Amino acid sequence: MPLIQGGTGPMTTQEAAALARLANDECPCCGGQGCPGALPATYPGTQTPREPLSFAEYYRLDEVDASGAPTATATERANTMSALACSGGSCPNAGKAIPKSDAPCDVYRVTTTDESDNAEKNSHWDKNAHRDHHGVPRNKGSIEKAFKSDPRITVMGMSKPQWDSKGVSQQNKVVQIDHTTPRAAGGCPKSTNNTQAHGMKCANCANLDTKLDSWSSVELQTRRSALGI
Repeated sequence: MPLIQGGTGPMTTQEAAALARLANDECPCCGGQGCPGALPATYPGTQTPREPLSFAEYYRLDEVDASGAPTATATERANTMSALACSGGSCPNAGKAIPKSDAPCDVYRVTTTDESDNAEKNSHWDKNAHRDHHGVPRNKGSIEKAFKSDPRITVMGMSKPQWDSKGVSQQNKVVQIDHTTPRAAGGCPKSTNNTQAHGMKCANCANLDTKLDSWSSVELQTRRSALGI
């Protein structure tokens, strides 16, 4: 697996750490053996090896056809990512060439449905601890309380009228925590190095998140079928 973006250049310490953890059936991100990201090297009940993938490999951004030209999928997704480039500012992806977790948390793997269902259980991570880490209010009620105490303040860059104008689903997203490497794709549910505050993302990155979620669902379905798992 070319953990190094582009597949060339010296391996970083963090990339080497990911490979060492994978060899020990540990989560490449947090290093825990009890973490849902600590997936076995072969699929349950088979001898089929589980291949670790980079961001580009998992989303087929570097896929080429028989002639060596980018496939239609690779071209379409690359164009979408280009059109939704990070706007910078206070967005957690500002300054990143690719909106992904840093090594060693950027390892993608195809999971079985049982594995992905288990990984996405909220019992595997402390959501409020992640909110605290990323500077996000713990719930919508705390935002309402803050504005009630002083309607003139701003919360996460929002004024009270801006908050009040949001629907319920939009307000939920303000306190939402995203796993950058999806838990269903082998991402660590526990480490704050694999999470971002959705409400702090720029509009482009928030929109790209929706695209990446959709692409990941397609990839898991397609790759599971191909592997017969």
